[in-house]
Amino acid sequence: MKENIKKIVDESGIVVENNTTHHKDVGLSGVEYLPLKAAMKKYPQYKEKLWGLVDKDKNGITKEVFAEGDVNGIFILAKKGSVNIVPLKTCFLINKNDLDQKLHNLFVVEEGAELHIVTGCAVESTSKKNFHKAVTEMYVEKGAKLTYTMIHDWNKDTEVLPVTAIKQEEDSLYMSNYITFEAVKNMKSCPTVYVGKNATCYMNSVIFAPKGAFYDVGSKVILEGDGASADIISRNVTAGGSIIMPAIIDARAKKNRGHIECSALMLEENSMLDASPQLKTVAPDAELTHEAAIGKISQDELNYLMSRGLTEEDAKNIIIRGFLNIEIDGLPESISQQIKKATELVDERGF
Repeated sequence: MKENIKKIVDESGIVVENNTTHHKDVGLSGVEYLPLKAAMKKYPQYKEKLWGLVDKDKNGITKEVFAEGDVNGIFILAKKGSVNIVPLKTCFLINKNDLDQKLHNLFVVEEGAELHIVTGCAVESTSKKNFHKAVTEMYVEKGAKLTYTMIHDWNKDTEVLPVTAIKQEEDSLYMSNYITFEAVKNMKSCPTVYVGKNATCYMNSVIFAPKGAFYDVGSKVILEGDGASADIISRNVTAGGSIIMPAIIDARAKKNRGHIECSALMLEENSMLDASPQLKTVAPDAELTHEAAIGKISQDELNYLMSRGLTEEDAKNIIIRGFLNIEIDGLPESISQQIKKATELVDERGF
């Protein structure tokens, strides 16, 4: 097992390995995390939330997961008023060949609770011809806060096809951070967030696409309540891979605010970038803005750094690392170091 995968597994409170779920106590107060099957027996009142946000007939993936019936997956419950700054770590792992990993996950953050989740999704480098198909539904109740950080470590023989939806109640906060620097055969994801009255949503993604990687990763936010707001920030670099960046903010109530920022750098020929921000509203007082930029490394920035004594290669690497570098509140040091190490790949690639 690769060292970074082993570390994620060892530190996780709940792990889905292929199609088997394991969990252990990591000492978080007020948080319950169980295999989905066991959770529905212990908490039958939450069964009605399954398929409450995602239509089982939405697409081929949802139909497959629904047809599976008693499917694997994880259940996370942050109980009313509980506060946990230390993240709950989870992991979805594939270490076989020709595996069709089908999951249904349910997260509930009850009123006034605060929860951070860090998920490491990974596949062994030698595993081939695998599929990861996951339906994930998240409920963030009144005044609750959920930060959900995903760090993906797939490989070029894996197809990743998640379907995700989030429901935010009044005065809640949802922050999503998606980070990946590895090749993947096909990654297609566009979570939908329904934002209630005076609730706030942040959707952040950082993608580095090496040769052969294909990412279609976006976000759709529907501002349903008065005073709801959203920010979608996407930063991407392609070095021979393809990245599609759809982003939609749909304002449907009074005093909605939204902003989309899609930025990308293309480092090599035979790469592809597609930024498509969309703003929609039926509310006359909505404030919606967007900016999108695709380009190459600035010659002025290169010239400045080279005038300070750096070689052209070193100057390019500094610019790329700075473009990709992010700091996310609440991440443990071990995860922050993994992100830092991933950004240093630009030095190894020698751009």
